[in-house]
Formats: sequence, structure tokens, C-alpha cells
Amino acid sequence: MKHMLVTLIGLVFLTACSSPTLHRTAPVQVSVSEYSNQLANQILASARGVHAGDRVVVTSPVWLESGMTESSLFGLQLQQDLSAELHSMALNVIDFKLTDGIRVTPEGDFALSTNYLELRELQAADFILVGTLVNRDDSLLVSLRLLDFTSQVVVATAQVAIPETLISDLSNRNSFKLVNSDRQ
Repeated sequence: MKHMLVTLIGLVFLTACSSPTLHRTAPVQVSVSEYSNQLANQILASARGVHAGDRVVVTSPVWLESGMTESSLFGLQLQQDLSAELHSMALNVIDFKLTDGIRVTPEGDFALSTNYLELRELQAADFILVGTLVNRDDSLLVSLRLLDFTSQVVVATAQVAIPETLISDLSNRNSFKLVNSDRQ
């Protein structure tokens, strides 16, 4: 009887050990940088007359609904990512936020600024990358255009919808004005 009880308990434990294991697959995480890469690839794939070594200025994508005068932290992050992507694709990206000098302060040493009075004169560029952001129910639509800096002709386009869940932390709708549009 004892032998049978020990065998039964052993079988229960062995059965528990051999139960099928459920494998959960983690959701695929796509980063903002991957969407930036897609956008940069679309720009170069659709580009006419763009060559390695051409000089390009990358601006902040702006909210279309703001009259193109406001961006967000997400727009600024996208600008940085696109600059890096286009540079890695052999375009010469001009950082127009460079000042004439370095400001040394207790908070750090700074060579970049968003105050237009502190910036250098805009250097010659072949192209300028501009973009708009449009909020949709479940995504953010990013539309980019690469323009010939002199003729203003569109030479390339790109568009991607980024899921809202990915950008919710960077897409803070507490946008800020890029340009003072008040007329006096």
C-alpha cells in the first residue's frame, strides 16, 4: 500500500514536470530609428539628381495643423535621427544650429543653439529636407520632401505611419513654436 502511494505521488510529480510549456513570443519592438531609416531609404530611392557628397539641411518636421510653426520633442528626435541616417548614406548633412563659438558655462559647454541670433550665416546647401506630422487615431503620419535648395523643386518624397504606441512618450503634444508668427 505504501509502495503504491509513493508510486502514485511520484507519477503526479512526473506528470507535472512533463506538462507542455507555453512559449510566449514577445511583441516585436520597432524603434523610432528604424522608421527614420525607412524614411531615409525612401528619400534616396525616389530621389532625382541627388548624389553622394551633396549638401543637405535637415529641418524639424512640424505639425501640419499648427500652420507649420510648431514641432514637438518627437519632431526634434526625428530630425536628429534623419540627419544621422542621411549622413550614413554619404550625404553631407549641414548642421545649421552651430554657433560662431563655444559657450562655456557651469551647466556645460555648448556649440549649438536654437536662437537664430546666435547662429552662423546659413551655409550653401544643395537640398533641404522638410516634413510634416499629422496625428491619426492610431498613428502619426510623417511626410517628408527633399527640395532643391535653389529652385525649390521637390526631388524626393517619403511617408510612413508610426504607431501611436511607439511615439506616445516622445509625441508630447505640448508643442512649442519654432517661429514667432505674431505680426506687429
